[in-house]
Amino acid sequence: MIEKHQQEFNQKVRTHNDDVEIQKNQISQLKGTIKQIREKNRETMDQINKDAHKEIEQIEQKNQANLSQVKDMGLRSSAELQLTATKLKKVQKEIERIADQIRNKESNNHASKEKIDGLREDLKRHSQEIVHKDGIIATNEKKILYLKKKTQELEKFKYVLDYKIKELRRDIAPREQEIFLLRIKTNEMDKELRKYNTINSQLGFMVDDLRSRQETMQEVIMQNRDLIRNNRMYINNFKNAVHCVTQYIDEYDSLKVAVNENLVKYIQD
Repeated sequence: MIEKHQQEFNQKVRTHNDDVEIQKNQISQLKGTIKQIREKNRETMDQINKDAHKEIEQIEQKNQANLSQVKDMGLRSSAELQLTATKLKKVQKEIERIADQIRNKESNNHASKEKIDGLREDLKRHSQEIVHKDGIIATNEKKILYLKKKTQELEKFKYVLDYKIKELRRDIAPREQEIFLLRIKTNEMDKELRKYNTINSQLGFMVDDLRSRQETMQEVIMQNRDLIRNNRMYINNFKNAVHCVTQYIDEYDSLKVAVNENLVKYIQD
């Protein structure tokens, strides 16, 4: 058991070491990707800084030109010095705005990278959809060719049908008179049919009345049958009681007991 436990422990140690090596490899790969991303971001940051320095140099050049003009104008009037001071404040605000733009560009760089990754996934998905739709288009083109052939056949069949329709129209003209006469007969038969329908509806009401009467009579008959059945049973029981009593007609005591047991309930009233 100790050796088995030691083997299991060694196996777990080996698997743990393998997992550690795999995780180290993954960490090294992640570090490499992070380094690449940092280099890319460093290049963009350098470009942004260069652009910012150029803009700042341009602004400084503008400021120097403005300062020379301000010095010339300062000799003329103190009021224009005040205007140059306001311009300097605007320039400082412009510098702050450029710094904000630099920060915004840094944030937009990260967002643009995420957008690029999303666009690559969309491109891959769209390319798959395009391949699928190309297959659908090919099948549809085959169907279109098949349908064109069918339309050509149908046009030929249409030409034949048009010729037959023209012949049938020539034959229809003498039959229209027959159709007119048949319509007159049909109208007369419709009138007779309406008359018979009214009679049929009246007979239907009569049949419903007779059916309801029949149902009530059947109920009465069932009640009378039950009454007759009960009366027959009563009569048969009465006859049986009389027959039982007559057997003891020569014996007074037995006759009295038999009458009290069997016959009294039928002659109490």
